[in-house]
This record gives sequence, structure tokens and C-alpha cells, in this order.
Amino acid sequence: MKISSEHLAAIRTFGYTEAEAYFLYIVAVHSGYFTQRQFGNLLQCKPGRPVHAFIERASERQHLKEIALQNNGRVYQLSFKPIYESIQKENIRNRRSHSLEFIKTRLAMLDFVLEHLDDDYLEGEPDKLRYFEEHLHMDRKDMPGRFYKGSNQSPDTVRYFVDKFPMFFDRESSSQQLVPTFTYIDPGFENLKGFRLHLEAYSAFLKHLPRFVFVYACPVTKTFNAAERAFRDLIAVPAHLLPAQAVRYFHLRSAWDSKRYEALSNDDLEFLNRAPSQFAGDAIEALYANWIAGSLGNEQLTLALKGLLVHERKVQFKTYKLTCNYFLFDQNSSVSRKPTSNRVSLRFSSRFSGAEAGKSRE
Repeated sequence: MKISSEHLAAIRTFGYTEAEAYFLYIVAVHSGYFTQRQFGNLLQCKPGRPVHAFIERASERQHLKEIALQNNGRVYQLSFKPIYESIQKENIRNRRSHSLEFIKTRLAMLDFVLEHLDDDYLEGEPDKLRYFEEHLHMDRKDMPGRFYKGSNQSPDTVRYFVDKFPMFFDRESSSQQLVPTFTYIDPGFENLKGFRLHLEAYSAFLKHLPRFVFVYACPVTKTFNAAERAFRDLIAVPAHLLPAQAVRYFHLRSAWDSKRYEALSNDDLEFLNRAPSQFAGDAIEALYANWIAGSLGNEQLTLALKGLLVHERKVQFKTYKLTCNYFLFDQNSSVSRKPTSNRVSLRFSSRFSGAEAGKSRE
């Protein structure tokens, strides 16, 4: 994980050691909540004086808010706004009050990140938008977004990737090309309804990507097979459909390049707008150039695309067993199970293109 020395130095000015600043940065960006166990695991020490001293010092300075659960459980929320401001994360909503389900999910997210510290993360909305716009030439309208109704003083807004599940590049990958890894973190609900809703929200976006990895993380392994089936149902498109879509893209692109705009319907224009992000690369461009030049007929083009797309399209589904089942946490009266707001509505794109999925297991 790459954390700038400036950000660590900024947190240290609040009276923390280098290791404590490192932990608090991860909490601020990826969770907002943590437990003593998680801090102790990072320091590789058992619960005791170092952990208690850190909690006591941060609490005395009112940097933390303690949340008491049944069975003497304790969760801590990093709620001190100046710390977030010092690392340019003042717009993160981790400081607000949340439902118990939200807290469980964020704790599980922190577990996942702490167990994958060697990976390079796309930390927030700006980083994610920049990567997909600049490197994959995607339009924001094709990314998973949530619509927020504004008040009289503020306009309506659309925020992207609001689930904030960890998104990263695997440093250990054998591929020479950066491959984004998406995650869904299930803290132990043993119910795939939320996962299916998440896939539906991301389906159009993911089907645009030429290659990616998707990790379903949960402490309950009995959900793994059902999660994989849901992924294949909602995300994976049969490979045999891809060559036909590529041929359509070539024909529509040729009409556009020839300025035969009258031959293009609105549906054609929408397809043509999103197709370049799916059918990208030097090999595809070479096929298009040869086809335009007349060196390839339609049948030869289709055969070439079949061989190319089957090998070039790479989608993996993985599962990962989390160490702690946070669904075992009991609720107390100070933490509500109800959503914190009913002022939001979802607007997700229904556009999609094909994908072929492979699988592997961790």
C-alpha cells in the first residue's frame, strides 16, 4: 500500500507514532471504524498495554468515539474531523453515525485491507474516476453512481463508487498490465440479496471492462458457490457473443468514420459510444485497419475475432475467507439497524456489453 510520507507526517502531528499514524490513515480511508484486535494485529502484538495506551490517548484527545456492544464488545470510530482534513479526506463520510450493518461491513472491509497491505489501492472516488477515464477511456455515465437529491441551497449530485469496497491492483499478478480488482465484502450476513443488488448496480460497468478480477470476501464459506453462480448470472456473458458484437462495432465505426451518420440509429450511437472501451488494443486496431483496407472479408474477420477475443478477454471470480464474522455482533440500543437516510435514489446505467468469466479460488 502506497501512503505518502506527507500524510503520515500530518497524522503524527496529532501525537501519534509512525505505526499508529499508518493504522489511522488506513482506518480513515477504508473504514472509519476499528477494533482493538485489528490495531493489535497490525502491530503484531497481543491485546495489552500498547493497544490500551493507544486507545486511551486517542480517546482522551477526543479523536475517537467508542461504541459499546453487548458481551462487552467495543468498536471505535475515528471521528475527529481535523485528522481527515490533514490528509485531504474531509469529504469522507466515515465520521457520521451509521447503522450496525454498515459498521459490521466497514470492520470487515478493514480486515480485508489489513490482510492485503501489499496491494496498490484506488482509495477514493477521484482516484477511481481518474483511472477509468484516463486509462480505459470510459464515460462517467457508464460507471456505478448514486443520485443524491439536493436541497434548495445545493444542487442534485451524482456520486460514484459510493459503496467504497476496496479496489486495488494486485502486485503479485503475473500480468504485465495493471488489472483492477473489485471486491464485495460480506461481514457474515449469510444472505446474498445485497450481493446480487451490488452486481446489478455494477453489471453494465463491469461488462465494459476488457479484464478484471472480482473478489467476494466473507467469513462464511457456504455462501461461496452461490456467490459465484450469482456473478455468472449477472456479469458473465457467453464468449460466443463477443465476436458478433465486435463485427457490429467495426461496421458502425466505419459508417461514423465515413460520415454516414444517417445510417446510425440512436441505439447504434449508444453502442458505438461504449464499444471502444471493450474492444481496445493494438490487435483489434490492426484487424480493423486490415478490414477497412479490404484485406479481410467478413468471414475471415469473424474467425480472427473469435481467436483474439476468447484469449484477450480475461475476467476472474475469486472468493476469500475473512477471519472474523461480524454478524455475530449483537445490537445495543445506541446503534440503529435502520438506514441512516432515505433521501437517496439509485440511477444505474442499463447499458452492457459481453464478457467471459473465468474463475480461481483463494
